Amino acid sequence: MALPRIEPIIPIRRREPFDDPGWLFDVKYDGFRAVCYVEQGRARLGSRNGNDLPRFALFGAEIASVLEVEEAVLDGEVIVADATGRPQFYDLLRGRLAPAYVAFDLLWTMGLTCVQSR
Repeated sequence: MALPRIEPIIPIRRREPFDDPGWLFDVKYDGFRAVCYVEQGRARLGSRNGNDLPRFALFGAEIASVLEVEEAVLDGEVIVADATGRPQFYDLLRGRLAPAYVAFDLLWTMGLTCVQSR
């Protein structure tokens, strides 16, 4: 089965903060937004525009090794964090620190859509 092409929701900048029980919020970690496609136990990372991120191919293999599914699509962000746990965008750009993948949503797995379309 081919994995579905999923376009992540693009964040919307608001002038003022708000609180609403109908909304969930994700922290912006100052990294690269990436959709993780796990297929036959192998993972690849793609940009929100659908372009592969070959720079993170080995990292994708690490992600696949810790997931216990054959097929999945996750939405998240590739980051690097310093010794205090704070995201460091310039170190991510320069490849100075080991990357981490912060998954926001499990969008699809093993043939099941996990989110509702709007």
